[in-house]
Amino acid sequence: MKKNIILLTVLGLLTIFSSCADDDIKKESPNDVLVDGFYKTEEDFTKAIYGLYQDFKQIGFYGGSGYSRDLVVVGDILSDNLLSNYGGRGSNRAANNWTYDSSQTPTDIYGAAYRMISDANFILSKINNLKEGEFKNRIKAEAILIRAIAHFEIARHYAEIPTQSATSASSIGIPYLTTYNPEFQASRTKTIKEVYDNVTQDVESIVNNLPTNYQDINRLNQYSASGFLSRVYLYSGDYDKVIEHGQKVVKAIQPTSKNEIASFWSSKTSQGSLFEIPYLQANDPSIGSNFGYGTNANNMVMEFSADKALYDLYDTSTEPERKNTYFKIYNLAGDANNANIVVYKYYPGQIKNYINHARYLRVEEVIFNLAEAYYLKGDLVQSLQTLNIERAQRYSSFKGEEKGEELFDAIITERRKELAFENGDRWFTLKRLLGVKNIPTKYSKGIKRSGNGYRADGSGTAPVQLELKESDYRWQLPIPKEAINRNSHLIQNKGY
Repeated sequence: MKKNIILLTVLGLLTIFSSCADDDIKKESPNDVLVDGFYKTEEDFTKAIYGLYQDFKQIGFYGGSGYSRDLVVVGDILSDNLLSNYGGRGSNRAANNWTYDSSQTPTDIYGAAYRMISDANFILSKINNLKEGEFKNRIKAEAILIRAIAHFEIARHYAEIPTQSATSASSIGIPYLTTYNPEFQASRTKTIKEVYDNVTQDVESIVNNLPTNYQDINRLNQYSASGFLSRVYLYSGDYDKVIEHGQKVVKAIQPTSKNEIASFWSSKTSQGSLFEIPYLQANDPSIGSNFGYGTNANNMVMEFSADKALYDLYDTSTEPERKNTYFKIYNLAGDANNANIVVYKYYPGQIKNYINHARYLRVEEVIFNLAEAYYLKGDLVQSLQTLNIERAQRYSSFKGEEKGEELFDAIITERRKELAFENGDRWFTLKRLLGVKNIPTKYSKGIKRSGNGYRADGSGTAPVQLELKESDYRWQLPIPKEAINRNSHLIQNKGY
């Protein structure tokens, strides 16, 4: 990232927010505004923090690139939820076939996240221009938390996860940047455990300076911070801390009900959302374009279709609301009228311009984190009770009496179903469970895909490769070649 690009990033993003007038931007040159004439008042810092939140709209996070490279889709492409549709253009097919390398990477999140980190650190470098008090504490807390989120995303994509194997905690990490220096060339000197410790320590240090109003979901608050920590601690294998932070969230916030789920995914309600980026304008990114584009069977071009094996996990009789919200079967004209299972989660026709809020974190995920942590601590009663909180909101009826390994399978299956097509959860779940003890052995074997083709009946072309072994180097994505070329201190991941 070159200096002039980084200096312009925050200010450029400010123009997107309605609270920032163009006149404010045009008064001075970019450098003058950023260094000399800006970052002086509370209004300046409010604009800056809004601009930092806009970084989530970059390609790599929720940019809706149309090239299937964003956070909402990549993990499902890499795992066993999505199949490259051969009626499409072949976007990111290398990810689905695990044939990626440093020149053809599956996602743009590496550069997007480090840009976010740079923008956060720039704000923090000016934070002492504010007088001490609640406002300063909140701005500082938000910038540090967003910086931690960005580091976490880089870490889970490009390095091992601490629970991935017996040696993963001591494996190579990523550069963890806490100061603004666009010329600095960082190296990978930290272990991945040290990186995760940095993330949790940063967030723990500021969580009490965030607001306690969990209904303000467009900015980070104590509940979204605790929800995020429950995710990071689960990846770290610290189940006591998952329970500590997860309980706080689950006790306070109800998940979306089955009767509201369609409204949730058409952005008419946000019940259960802990942190989301609002998409309100016609020029905001279209998240659904990551899966394909078009409005009906006659003009829809699908880049990725849902695997029949995933679709069949949903029960039409007991959970029709969720199944009908997440999927739609179209006989696509572009595929000789063959039936395809379309990811409908972001496509409902009632959404104007296909705009749907970007949901980074929901209470439903925290429920699964908490249920799994209880299980791994040996408290199967609490684990089952916690899982049933979510299931009571999804099914008209369910038994909810699983024990032992059957209970763990239920947690992971329900997690897969609920969080499908969100933030890559399936890929990272399979990755982090590879080295976890006292769970069904199948989770230590890697990925074994169904073998289905991309059509609704399982016909059509299947992925080139159906198995990814637990020791395969491709669990860690390749650092983009251009990043290596810019920074001679960076070490590429093994195998690339």
